[in-house]
Order: sequence, then C-alpha cells, then structure tokens
Amino acid sequence: MSERKPFDLKIVLRIYNLTQVLINSYLLYLIIFNWGYGILKSWNHVCNPITETVGFDHQIQLIVLKVMYYYYLNKILDLMDTVFFVLRKKQSHITFLHLFHHTTMILSTWITVVYFREQVGAIFGFLNITVHIFMYSYYLLSSFGPWMQRYLWWKKHLTRMQMLQFILMLAILAKMKMVNCTVSPGFWTLWCFNITSFFILFLQFYIKSYRKKKVE
Repeated sequence: MSERKPFDLKIVLRIYNLTQVLINSYLLYLIIFNWGYGILKSWNHVCNPITETVGFDHQIQLIVLKVMYYYYLNKILDLMDTVFFVLRKKQSHITFLHLFHHTTMILSTWITVVYFREQVGAIFGFLNITVHIFMYSYYLLSSFGPWMQRYLWWKKHLTRMQMLQFILMLAILAKMKMVNCTVSPGFWTLWCFNITSFFILFLQFYIKSYRKKKVE
C-alpha cells in the first residue's frame, strides 16, 4: 500500500462489523443456553476438563467444545481488523498491543481447544464475546460519520470493559488455585501470562489515550 491511495471501505466495514456483532451474539447465546446452567449448578462443573465419559453432561460438554472451536475461528476472522487498517493506510492503529493481542489469542485459543479443553475456557469466552459485541457495535455505529460519533461518548468505556474482563479472568484463575481445581497447569500458566500481559498493555493504552489527554 506504500504507493497506493487508501481504499474507501465504509460499506465493507459496516458489513464486517455487523457480521461480527451477529456472530458474537450467536456464540453468547450458545454458551448461555447450552452450558450456563452448570455455573449455577456447581463450581465443580467448570473446574474440570471436558472428559471422554458419556451421558447428558458429556453431551453438553461436547457442545461447549464445539462453541469453543467456533470461538477460535472467530479469532481468525478478527485478523481482518489488521487487513482493513492496512488497506485504509491506518498504520498508526497497527500497534504492538494490536498485533500481540490478536496473534496471541489465536495461538492460545487453538492450544486450549486442541490440548487443554478446560471448561473454564467457556467463561473466558463468555466475557470476551460480551466485550466484543459492544466493541463491534461501536465500530459499526461510528462508521456512519460525525453525526453518529457525537453520541458515542462511551468509547473510552470499551477499554475499561476490556480491563475489567481481564481482572475477572485473573480472579477466576486465582479461585481455581484456591479450591484445588483439576485444571491443567499448562492452561493455568498460559492464561495467567496472557491475561496479565493484556491487562498491562491495555492499561498503558488507556493512560496514554485518555488520562494524559485529560491532564493536558
């Protein structure tokens, strides 16, 4: 793109953002109505990995595993964000945070689905999907221009939601240690590293984008 003019992708972006809202909403629906009862039933339901046993609970677990796989595919679709930045020549948006977050999520989610298969991953997916519904809704609305953007005062709260989800995830991981869950040490270490890194990077972004501007 160095010798090309930026593409006008308004229509494409609207379709993409709407698609993301619909996909994430559908995944949220699948998690809540196929597996959410387990959280209310017992913490042990989410404290154990998906097993090879049979029965009703196992059928639910297989559905959860399928949803987690769909979630993984959606993380690949998220890479289109970077493609659109390149085509629109928005290089300033392609930061270390952006690249690290997207690539790490794809790799870590694949490892989780293929090797660890911890049911608690569905809780992480639930939190992340919820944030993404708000995030892509914001992107969709902001694409309609200044007349709509003036109503989108809640932009900075998206980053706060991101950080809140990381705090909740770390709290869940801490609880799993305290109640001696049978969770894989590899899963626990992988996601402790990821979530801590994400929180630090998003906190730095929030301070740079909003706090410093407020002081100035």
